[in-house]
Amino acid sequence: MSVQSNPFEQFPARVEIQESTTPQGERQSLAYVRQSNYFAVHFQQSFQSLLPVSRIASEAVLTLEERIAIFRGSPDTHRSIATQPAAISAVYALEPGGSIAVPTGQVFLRLVDGVPIETHQTLIQQAGYQVSQILVYAPNAAWLRPQSGEIADALRLLPRLEAIDSVEVVEPQMVMGRSKRELEG
Repeated sequence: MSVQSNPFEQFPARVEIQESTTPQGERQSLAYVRQSNYFAVHFQQSFQSLLPVSRIASEAVLTLEERIAIFRGSPDTHRSIATQPAAISAVYALEPGGSIAVPTGQVFLRLVDGVPIETHQTLIQQAGYQVSQILVYAPNAAWLRPQSGEIADALRLLPRLEAIDSVEVVEPQMVMGRSKRELEG
C-alpha cells in the first residue's frame, strides 16, 4: 500500500467558474485556488450535538455553518477530529477577493431557457453526476451530486458538465468565510 503524499491531490488545484455578464456586458470569471496548508472537516451533525464541542472550536481556525470546521495542517495532525464520522475536503481561496471557500459536494446546473433538466438526465449521468433536486420554479436548473459521493469528484468532473450542449451555468456550491485573513497568522 502506497502512502499518499498529499491527501488532497484528487482535488483540483484550481477551479475556474464562468460568472454571469456584468452590467457593462463583460463576462467575468472567478477562480477557486486550493490552499495546501488547510483542510476542512464536514461533520454530519451540528457542532452543538458533538462532544466535546469546546475541543472542535478550540482547534478549528474557522467554522462555517455549524457543520464545517477548517484546520491548519493536514488531517494527520488532527487525528482525533479526523476520526469523527465526517468527510474531509480541501480548502480553497477565491480569486479575486481572497475569501476562503469549502466545497460541499453539490453542483448547480442551469440549462438554457426552455430546456428542462429531464431531457439531459442521461448526459448528466454520463458526466458522473446524479440530479438531487430540480428547482420547481426553474425546471431548467438543478442541484447535482457526483455519483461517487466524493466531494473531490464534484469539482474534478465539472468540465464534463460544461461540455454538455445547452448548458448555461455550472457552479460548485462553496461555503464561504468572510475573509482569507481569518486563516492567516
